[in-house]
Amino acid sequence: MGNLNFDASQVAPNTSFDPLPNGWYAMRIIEAGMAPSEKAGDMLKLRLEIDESAHPELANRSVFSNLCLNHPTSQQAREIAMRTLSSICHSIGKLQISDTEELLGHSLRVKVAAVPARTDATTGKSYDAGNEVKGYKALDEKVETPPPATTAPATKPATAPAASARPATPSWKK
Repeated sequence: MGNLNFDASQVAPNTSFDPLPNGWYAMRIIEAGMAPSEKAGDMLKLRLEIDESAHPELANRSVFSNLCLNHPTSQQAREIAMRTLSSICHSIGKLQISDTEELLGHSLRVKVAAVPARTDATTGKSYDAGNEVKGYKALDEKVETPPPATTAPATKPATAPAASARPATPSWKK
């Protein structure tokens, strides 16, 4: 047994965190390191924390990004990871890095997308809702803002789409 000597009345309780809403956030890189992965080779693991001064209501919130820089079997995964790292480097104004520590403390704008909870059809493993990082920009770079919400007219289209028409496969499923 250990002596805690803890007074919960002196500490605000932790709350559960729902995924951040889609959008661009000012963030700071607070963790960066290479780590082995069972399936994806060595990867760069990043933890990005919301800039409290830009988003005080989201203080201490983080998102994570893993870049498969050394994927053993997928050239495409390596290329995507390299382009993503290039985006980060351009965003922080540091075009050449030799160590992951050189990324720490830099601020940038991060595009975040909410991802719903899901179950992997192959493995049956369940995943909670969360966030994915979709892009990086410099803090002073302009970001697109969504257009104001409009109400669509309540009319039916003149013709229905053909029964054989299928929506395009999203790029992330290819």
